[in-house]
Formats: sequence, C-alpha cells, structure tokens
Amino acid sequence: MKKETFVVVANSSFAKLYKAINNHALTELESWEHPESRLHDQDLVSSRPGRAFDSMGPGRHAMQTPVSPKTHEFHVFAKAIAEQLDKVVAKGEVKKIYIAAPPAFLGILRQRLSNGVTQLIAGEFDKDFTMMSSDQIRNYLPPVL
Repeated sequence: MKKETFVVVANSSFAKLYKAINNHALTELESWEHPESRLHDQDLVSSRPGRAFDSMGPGRHAMQTPVSPKTHEFHVFAKAIAEQLDKVVAKGEVKKIYIAAPPAFLGILRQRLSNGVTQLIAGEFDKDFTMMSSDQIRNYLPPVL
C-alpha cells in the first residue's frame, strides 16, 4: 500500500481534507462544517447565567462558565477533525500531514490531535486557507511532498 501526503485546511467552522496526488495536485477527499461555531454566544445558550449566593454574607452573583459557549464549540469541532484524522491514519495510508488553520484554532486543534497524528505532521501554517483553491494551497507546500 502506497503512503500519501494529506493536507488539512480548517478554521473554527469549516475544514477540508486533501490528498496529494503524484506530488503535484491536491484532490479534496472530505469537507466538514460546524455551523454552531459561527453563532453568537447568546444564540448558543438557552438563558441567562444562574445565580448563586455567597458562602458568607447576603451577596448574590451570576455564575459563569469556565469557557464561552463559542469557544466550547471551537473545541467540539477541533475534536471532530482530530477524530477524522485518526481514522485516516488508522488506515495506514498516511506518510505526512500538513495542517493550515488560523493561529487560535490551530492551537485548539493541536490540543486535540492524537500522538499518532502529531508524529506525522510535516508542517503547519497559521493561516486560514479554507477559501483558497487547491492550486493556491499547493503553492504554499514544498515542491516535493
């Protein structure tokens, strides 16, 4: 079985997986969307935060979540991408992986990648390539993949 080079381009709500064919053209294999990442925080929660009493004294305050609902959705999507990459790697067809994502989402995605995927990463680009054509993306990659 011939091992290939794969390229993942992603942002917080959309991702594509490409395969390099004969070290030249990129062919899109899959794409994933996560529209929840595009929503505003107030659209992701059903109501206002709950209220709590202070342990001492008569004060009350609003309870906060540790991360914003939008950030939570970014993590959910990064996990889904990481799981898809695990499936691709498990097939044994991957020689190298290149990843492109905006800096903040790239950091979240790195946290979710398994060791098996991380070991195959040959390069990262901290830019959003999701709106580029496969030919434009190919120009950022090394001449020989």
